[in-house]
Amino acid sequence: MSAERLAIGDRVRCPKCGRWHPADLESSGSATDYAERMLYIRCGQSLFYVGQVGGTARDPNSVKSPLELELSRVRSHDRIMSCELRCDAHGWEVLLRSDGEPLFSRRCESEDHARYCADGMKQDELKGGGIDVTRA
Repeated sequence: MSAERLAIGDRVRCPKCGRWHPADLESSGSATDYAERMLYIRCGQSLFYVGQVGGTARDPNSVKSPLELELSRVRSHDRIMSCELRCDAHGWEVLLRSDGEPLFSRRCESEDHARYCADGMKQDELKGGGIDVTRA
């Protein structure tokens, strides 16, 4: 899924709280095709319209595809460093986390380039004395 074309499950930044919420259909009971394809996010009791299924996002920076994949985990100096591969409307990104908190990210031109960067980050941690604890 690409956030350039909205789909059910895309994560959308909430205008109310600033968090990411999944886009979903609300049963409207309408017989029109347009109304049946309307996507919303829910924040508490509030409901926000975000666009149409298959439509373009109003603000691509506020929408991301749910694709996130943890590639590796390395225990280093009493912390866990994890490396994630993400894909959204802007392309591929490698995200490095330290004990779950974002530490560093890098945009990449392709999935292969992102995986190459992620492997380099993992090798750097291993050379610094880290131990690979990636779940198999």
